[in-house]
Amino acid sequence: MEEIIRSPENCRNQTITEPITSTTCTSWKLYDNPFYYSQHHHHHHPHPIHLPLSARRIAASLWDLSFFRPIMNSELDIAQARIFELKTQLEFERKLRKKVVFTNKKLAREFSEERNGRQAMKRVCEELAKEIVSNKAEMERMRREMEEERKMLRMAEVLREERVQMKLTEAKILLEEKLFELKVSKGIQIEPSTSKMEQKKQENKLGLCEEFSM
Repeated sequence: MEEIIRSPENCRNQTITEPITSTTCTSWKLYDNPFYYSQHHHHHHPHPIHLPLSARRIAASLWDLSFFRPIMNSELDIAQARIFELKTQLEFERKLRKKVVFTNKKLAREFSEERNGRQAMKRVCEELAKEIVSNKAEMERMRREMEEERKMLRMAEVLREERVQMKLTEAKILLEEKLFELKVSKGIQIEPSTSKMEQKKQENKLGLCEEFSM
C-alpha cells in the first residue's frame, strides 16, 4: 500500500520530502531500527534521529498495527460469537427438522393404519349390505311362498268344506230316496224331490267355481 493510516510518526515526517533513492534508503539493519537506541546514540543525538523514510514507514505501520490490534480482536470476537450463535441455531434447526421428520413419519404411519382400517370397515359394510339385500330378497321370497301356501290352505279348506257339504247332500238325497221307496212300498203318494236335489247340486258347483276364481 502506497498510503497508510496517519499516525503521530507520519505527522512528524510530513516535512521530509527527500526522494527515496538507493543512496538514502540503506539496508534496514539493527542500528537502523527506530525502536533500537544505544547509549552512543543517546549521547550523540539528544534530538529525534533522522531515519530513512522506509524505516519510518515500517515503524509507523507497526504502530498502526499495535493500535488496530484491539479493534481487530474485538471484531474477531464478535465474528466468533456470531459463528457460535449461527452454529447453535443450525444445531437447533437440525434437531427441530429431525423432530418434524419423525413426527411426519409417525403421522404418515397413523394415516396409513387409519386408511387401512377404514378400507377394512368399508369392506365389512359392503358385505353386510350384500347380506342385508340377500336376506331381504330371501324374506320376500319366503313371504310370497307363505302367501301362496296360505292361499292353497284356504282353497284346500274350501274344497274340504265343499266335499263335506256334497257328502252331506248326497247322504240326504240317499236318505230321501230311501224314505221315498219306503213310502211307495206302503202306498203313500208323495212327489219326488229329484228336482230339488239337482238344484242343490248346481248351487254347490257354482259355489266351488266362485271359490276357485277368488
